[in-house]
Formats: sequence, C-alpha cells, structure tokens
Amino acid sequence: MRTAAFTLAVVMASAPLGAQVMSCTDGMPPIEDGRLQRSVLELKARNPGIELKHDERPCVHARATISALTRTVSRNFLTRLSGYELAAIVNGEGYFTIERFKSRRSADLAGLDAALSGRASRKLVIEANTVYDLFMAGDTLVLMISSSRGYEANAMLFRQVREMF
Repeated sequence: MRTAAFTLAVVMASAPLGAQVMSCTDGMPPIEDGRLQRSVLELKARNPGIELKHDERPCVHARATISALTRTVSRNFLTRLSGYELAAIVNGEGYFTIERFKSRRSADLAGLDAALSGRASRKLVIEANTVYDLFMAGDTLVLMISSSRGYEANAMLFRQVREMF
C-alpha cells in the first residue's frame, strides 16, 4: 500500500510551468472555480523562493491522503468525493501539499473538518513526521499536509493561502 509520504516523493519531480494545481478526475468532474490556482499563484508571487512541483498521478495521491485521513479519524468521510485538487510546494528544505476536497454531501466535509480539528495532535496517524492544518472554503475542505521539518514556515504560507481564498 502506498502512503502519503511515498506519494509525496512522486510529487517531488519538477513541475512544468503552468502546472501548479493538478486535479483527479477519475469518475468526477474537476473543481473549476480556479480558487486554488489563484491562491497558489498569489502565494508564489508573494514568496518567490517557494517551488511548485508537479504530480503525475494526483488520483494516487488523493487515495493515499484519504487512507491517511481515514486512519487518523477512524472513519472515511470522503466516500462521496466529487472533486479533488492538489498543489505541491517546496519551501526550502521542507515541503507541503495543499489538497482540496469536494463532496456530494457537504455534511461529510463538515464531519471531517470537526474530526480533524478536534484532535489534540495535528499529526497523521500513519505518518509520524507529517502534520496537517485545514479550513472550510464554501462547499470544499482545504487541507495542508506538511513535513514536520519546516512546519512553522509552511503553516505561515498556508495561512496566506487561507486569507487569499
């Protein structure tokens, strides 16, 4: 089974220009409002030292993240997934992803938000050195997954994304 860390290693391949946000469209339409794309482009403009990476297989990454989240909160809130986007960012020695989920039932995303926000630890259960942060944006949930190394700097960048959303 692939973990989010393994999948993130795939993400670390260099991104072609213009490939800041990838979508998984296996059985679902892409999220087409452009909010994540605009936020990532603005983040890059404000922080020219960050590097955007391309993931050749965003659907594999989505499944790995859903598995990690399911194990962390002991329930799969994303069985009715209807949209997924991914942006992978390298910030110095650390890295993080911004993942956006849309569900046919907004209550599922609200439940996942509450379950993850209610945890004392912000670490994913199966990824000892991986931490997360999240926020709801309309009918979507936006999740940051970061390496522990560099988390503070990555969290600051994620707060900027939240403000731009």
